[in-house]
Amino acid sequence: HKQLFCEPSPAPTKWALERLGHCRADVRLPITPLTAAGQALVDGALRDAGLL
Repeated sequence: HKQLFCEPSPAPTKWALERLGHCRADVRLPITPLTAAGQALVDGALRDAGLL
């Protein structure tokens, strides 16, 4: 999904994996946390895929 690339880091993928119960979305510099808007995009994609 395009939404996993909504921000320029692995943060969207880590957020999705946390939402699915696979890992935590914690990140260290230079990676930045996923924004609230990015979280909403990824959550929407997961819902559309029937995963949430």
